[in-house]
Amino acid sequence: MDVQMRVLRGTDLESIFKFLEQKNKDLDFEQQMELWNHPERKESVEFYVNTGWCLGVFAHDDELVAYSLAQAFVFKNGQTQSLWIEWVDGPKEQKKLLFEAQKKIAREKHFQKVLHSEYLVGFVNDLNEEV
Repeated sequence: MDVQMRVLRGTDLESIFKFLEQKNKDLDFEQQMELWNHPERKESVEFYVNTGWCLGVFAHDDELVAYSLAQAFVFKNGQTQSLWIEWVDGPKEQKKLLFEAQKKIAREKHFQKVLHSEYLVGFVNDLNEEV
């Protein structure tokens, strides 16, 4: 698959919501209610995208195929700069590409730490087993 990765902007929100609508179209009522406590909640996506630290993978036709929600924060647990990765979604290979890109960017910016939410524990454990 021919893809391009770039930083997400507010103008990409429509693409993200289209991606989520397609992904969640078959959820029953209970599953839809659970989304209120999930990183993909509309307000959460809007917040993260506007931080400037989220990445998207787009197909050649500019269709979003994967994305990450992240933010930088300062002075946490004695660390001057940390990158918090809240969520990564899409096919496994693109998720891996996004996660690795986020870590690389953090290193290039001299961040002291990359942290991730509990939602990503299983994914990160799988990545570590591949190494």
